[in-house]
Amino acid sequence: MDKDKKSPYIDKLIATLGCNLDYSTAAKSFSPHYSDIGLGFNDDMPGIKTLFIHYNRNTNEMGDPFIEIPGNIRNARKCILGVTDILDEGNVHFAFYARNSWVIECEGVSFIKITALRKD
Repeated sequence: MDKDKKSPYIDKLIATLGCNLDYSTAAKSFSPHYSDIGLGFNDDMPGIKTLFIHYNRNTNEMGDPFIEIPGNIRNARKCILGVTDILDEGNVHFAFYARNSWVIECEGVSFIKITALRKD
């Protein structure tokens, strides 16, 4: 398949699952199936609430929040390919692009704060 063409099955999967998935816990975190990390999101807070590290049959948690973004969420779309927070002013999109690697795209956001501390 041409890498520039999207599989027709992706659209069907998105339509079936919708864009209101629960990525709030370690067991349900946003993560590709081959990744050792997962991103935890909260409905009332923009950004990443928790970074889950799934390694050697253990899960460690970082942050609270892990990535803090100022503003209030007006709408959140939590789909299988990415998470988008539409804020009062601007928006933020999160997506994985490789194993254990994700990208954050911000528009109209004044800053982001990363708290890379392990939660106890």
